[in-house]
Amino acid sequence: MDNQQYKSKLYYSCKDTYSKEWNVIAPAPAKIMFELTNVCNHRCFFCANSVMKRKAGYMKGEVFRHIAKEALNLGVKELALYTTGESLLHPEIVEFTKTAKEIGFTYVYLSSNAVLLNAQISRGLIEAGLDSLRISINAGSKESYRRIHGSDDFEKVIKNIKMYDEIRKRLKKNTLLSASCVLTKFTESEKENLERSLKPYVDAIKWTDVRVQGGKMIEVIQKSSVRSDDPRNCLKPCGLLWNGMHVDYEGNLTLCCVDFDGVMTVGNILKQGLMECWNGPLMQEQRRLHLTRALEPQSLCYRCLTGTNHST
Repeated sequence: MDNQQYKSKLYYSCKDTYSKEWNVIAPAPAKIMFELTNVCNHRCFFCANSVMKRKAGYMKGEVFRHIAKEALNLGVKELALYTTGESLLHPEIVEFTKTAKEIGFTYVYLSSNAVLLNAQISRGLIEAGLDSLRISINAGSKESYRRIHGSDDFEKVIKNIKMYDEIRKRLKKNTLLSASCVLTKFTESEKENLERSLKPYVDAIKWTDVRVQGGKMIEVIQKSSVRSDDPRNCLKPCGLLWNGMHVDYEGNLTLCCVDFDGVMTVGNILKQGLMECWNGPLMQEQRRLHLTRALEPQSLCYRCLTGTNHST
């Protein structure tokens, strides 16, 4: 995979580039994302995890294996080991990675804040066959990091990134390493400093302006955004309903990778089957609402797409 292809994978796409080809019935997508846990050890001020009301939990190994195998049999080739929480908190993260590669997924990737990325976990992930690790780091100084992440881990994270890079090079493994950085008006001046800190160790750095996640934290995000008007805020079909499957820790299929409170689930895969949930009546109805721009103004999808709490 060349660097440009890799950069294109750094963000899970919700674009509507191919929306003219979309219908309420959809073929199995290329990607599936697993919520190994909804627990996080950070409290990023713009992230809806901090206001989540859903009970905390961890995916069981048998649930992961069952759904992963079903997805692979449907033709899904890429598997993500994260959605709403910090996946390194899961005690079986290395085993899940190994399982995904052993059963045949061609691209297995993980996003993490890297606080728990010690030498043992780093080596375990790399030897298990992890194809890509993306580090979420949203500030370029110790002081700003504490303000953004709600934790004083900036120096530890930089150290862990350096260590992971050293281990992958020593083991001569082709594991890709990148950084994902959410830009706010509090950290806009720190871009160069953060890039200097990261560039010796990572293959790519992806910056994105802070924006609404799953229709929540709208007022907080508006106050911290570097943009006065975000051109991405428009009512259009969201590609997440066609481009990838999202599984919560209990085995429910949900519309969105940032459905923190589980309000957009369309069925339980363990009870109904993956494809039955993917193209079931609830999913078809949600796709219809997106395609016809008929979303209710108070729905999470409408608020997420438009960045507002009301109809515009």
